[in-house]
Amino acid sequence: MEPPHTPPRRRLALVLATVAGALLATAAIIDWPKSEPQARRQLSLRAAELEAWLRQELVAPIERPRFAEAGGADDGAAAWRTVIDALATEAARSLSAGAHLPPLPEDGPLRAAIDEAVMARHFTAHSSLAALPDDEWLRAAQLFTALIERTSAPADGSLADWLDAAVVFAADLRSAALLEPALHAARIEGAVLRRLARTGEPLAEPALLRVRDHALAARAALPSPALLAERESRFVQALLCGRARIPPFAAAVGPDGAGDSARESLPLIATAVAVGELELYDELLGELLMAPADERARRDFEQFATTLGRVLPQAVPLLADGALLEPVRSAARRLDAIVAAAEARLPGVDRSERRQ
Repeated sequence: MEPPHTPPRRRLALVLATVAGALLATAAIIDWPKSEPQARRQLSLRAAELEAWLRQELVAPIERPRFAEAGGADDGAAAWRTVIDALATEAARSLSAGAHLPPLPEDGPLRAAIDEAVMARHFTAHSSLAALPDDEWLRAAQLFTALIERTSAPADGSLADWLDAAVVFAADLRSAALLEPALHAARIEGAVLRRLARTGEPLAEPALLRVRDHALAARAALPSPALLAERESRFVQALLCGRARIPPFAAAVGPDGAGDSARESLPLIATAVAVGELELYDELLGELLMAPADERARRDFEQFATTLGRVLPQAVPLLADGALLEPVRSAARRLDAIVAAAEARLPGVDRSERRQ
């Protein structure tokens, strides 16, 4: 009997994990830069490559053909900021009396802003390299999630319009193909799904149809695990370059909100080795993001994190937490559930007539 076939990607992941261990054993002899000037040159070359790649992939408008419609803005970012500002204002005003979503009169400016954002042709999540680590959209996602969960349902059925906006905003977050936005998108969608499951709340039928159609569009636009892992790997490498004071990332702001001026610079030699090791990260993370979760992929990833931690402990908190990735892996199932929940609230809807 022939031995069971090992998929090529799995074989590659195993090889990469073995290489990671071998690199740890030989780094001091072969791969470690011999001096800080050598390490700085090595990091500067990599930073220049990362800058070009990030400008093309992340600091650029993201096309959204599955959502774009006539009447939408060219770029939805500004319209989303208007919507989020209205949510923040209403949340602050209604704090003592319970959460409320802002009213949506048919001809009002807020409904117009939602339409512009939802139907926009592009979405620019990051306007510059310096804005890459900013958590503007993550704060917005937390606000959206909290209000969808806690708000009372308006009598006019406009809660469904907000659920629709939330589904599209989550899709825009995920379109950046980075882990933290993808996790926040999952939380928004979870809140939408739980809200659709409540019975007895008035939900406008036209908006429910849009919820269904936009959830289908979001499912069709899901970034692949390989793309998400590749972008996450490059993003983490750029963060390490910034924390080692390597231009053009030297002024970057970290995920904890503290600028580089408030953080001790990373050691150049260890950072250069860690950035080199992170070339393995995207393949291992991509395997970990595949559904269903694979135990061997998890062990390979943990071994890599251990190896990296011995080289540069400060790099490990920037890696994905494998135990928290299930919401990213289950995005398709969650969006399917939103589609089903919206259709369940629409008696007589023809499930075969879905927007493609």
